[in-house]
Amino acid sequence: MPAANLELKSLLTKLGELLIPPAASLLLRTVEITIVNDAVIDKLRKEHGGFICVFWHNRMIPLIWAKRNQGIAAMVSPSRDGRLVASILKKFGYHPVEGSSNKKPVAGARSALRLLKEGRIVAIIPDGPRGPIYSVSPGAIILSQLSQKPILPATCLFSNWWELNSWDRLMIPKPFSKVVIGFGDPIIIPKNARVEEEQLNLKKALFALERRLQEGLKLNQP
Repeated sequence: MPAANLELKSLLTKLGELLIPPAASLLLRTVEITIVNDAVIDKLRKEHGGFICVFWHNRMIPLIWAKRNQGIAAMVSPSRDGRLVASILKKFGYHPVEGSSNKKPVAGARSALRLLKEGRIVAIIPDGPRGPIYSVSPGAIILSQLSQKPILPATCLFSNWWELNSWDRLMIPKPFSKVVIGFGDPIIIPKNARVEEEQLNLKKALFALERRLQEGLKLNQP
């Protein structure tokens, strides 16, 4: 890659680190967020200490905002884009951990296991960092098997949003819109379970949680 392109990418990364956090904060402070089943987090922390929270890549913005400054660990890709994400996450009080299914998987898994044993929440995006959209990589499943810590599915619904023309169709809530965040039922992966089957089960659990949220909103409408 030409040196000029590298310099431009480095400049854009630095600009992103500088501009994205205050812009996101300004926007998200106008958004009304409701959380469904938030009590499950305290319950899991009392019963298991650490646990793994999973959600789709395109739903990450409200979830990251809602649980900021709580010392949650988040798996990020050890790439240029991943370093930008890590820098932004730090400014929102997260603890980035480098590692993905493609790069540094062993080092990332070791760090995540240590954090889970210390009682930390580890956030994993199963279809990140580059998709395909709504696919489930084996990372969260294997981590749950090794640690015997539960997986907590999470998702969110938007009343009004922008959708980017990206692989994940990233959803950004519009100013003064409403977002409902929901946490599902915890899942512990048995040590002898087949990883491929549990990947499919986790995908079903995430979609089922979204349907339950949608049905709950319909019931609460006047």
